[in-house]
Amino acid sequence: MFSLLATVLIALAGCSYDGTSTMPPAPTKVTYTQGTTYTYYETRIDSSDAPIQGTGDTITSKVVIADTSLLGKTHVTILANTHSNGAANDTTYIAQDSGKFWHYNYGLESYNTNAQILSFNGGKPLVCGWVLQGKLDAQQGSVWEAIHATVTLSFGSIDLKDDAQEAGDEQLTVNGAKVTTKHSIHQVTASNALLGSVSGPVDTYVAADFGVVRNVVHLAKGTVNGGAIRLDGRQTILLKKS
Repeated sequence: MFSLLATVLIALAGCSYDGTSTMPPAPTKVTYTQGTTYTYYETRIDSSDAPIQGTGDTITSKVVIADTSLLGKTHVTILANTHSNGAANDTTYIAQDSGKFWHYNYGLESYNTNAQILSFNGGKPLVCGWVLQGKLDAQQGSVWEAIHATVTLSFGSIDLKDDAQEAGDEQLTVNGAKVTTKHSIHQVTASNALLGSVSGPVDTYVAADFGVVRNVVHLAKGTVNGGAIRLDGRQTILLKKS
């Protein structure tokens, strides 16, 4: 009995703790695989963020190219989107570097579905380029400029500014399982000295295992040509990955 106890004590004496954590580092990128499909459900929301009946759209988003160089970025993923509501097919472009999650033309969704805004660009959608949607290694409270750019229109231009702040990590449910997401809040403002300005917040949730899990474009308000304007809000939720 004594010899066994002595052996245990000697073994323990040989162990030490240096105070450093052995937890694995947080993921710094979303891994996309060609052929993977993400199914989202999107609906318009009112000023209280409640879904508007009859506006639902099931979006099937398929990875057609997992990693390429495009639009001035490397490590770009291309996803082809189809819609259940009859809307035209479209494409999502995601780029990643050093924990940064870039989304092409992100934040203009409500602007590009508003007829009055589109009228200033000959009916064509506004294009702003790459926007820093999320940071997979961001700590709560950290802030960054997601984009500050001049967006050229058929009639002049607008100043687009998106300031983001990291909120606390949140758990959301996908495929019946809890997923930890990075939650950031964006304040998107488009302004023109003559036309006026429109501003509204966007909440986005990005997970290393799934990419975008939830995105809430809240109602945006402002004035255009001296009159009040409201841009529809919308919520997009990931239902499953297959």
